[in-house]
Amino acid sequence: MLYTGLRQLILKVRGVPLFLRDIVSTILNPGKKMYMHPFRSPTQIVDESIFTHGFTFSYVLFTNLKPHSLMKRKKKG
Repeated sequence: MLYTGLRQLILKVRGVPLFLRDIVSTILNPGKKMYMHPFRSPTQIVDESIFTHGFTFSYVLFTNLKPHSLMKRKKKG
């Protein structure tokens, strides 16, 4: 996601988000390990604590959520 060049992203969550806080914090926080740049031919080591990401989530969409109230079901027959 760092190297795509996208600035505004939409986060779409399907179902009940059990670990949403952990997933979003993993995406937004910099990595602790240094690694090789994936697209540069001369090898370049990337340290994410120095390299800042430029994307934000403009919308967060929740789909297919479970209802939290009792719903009447249609009787069979």
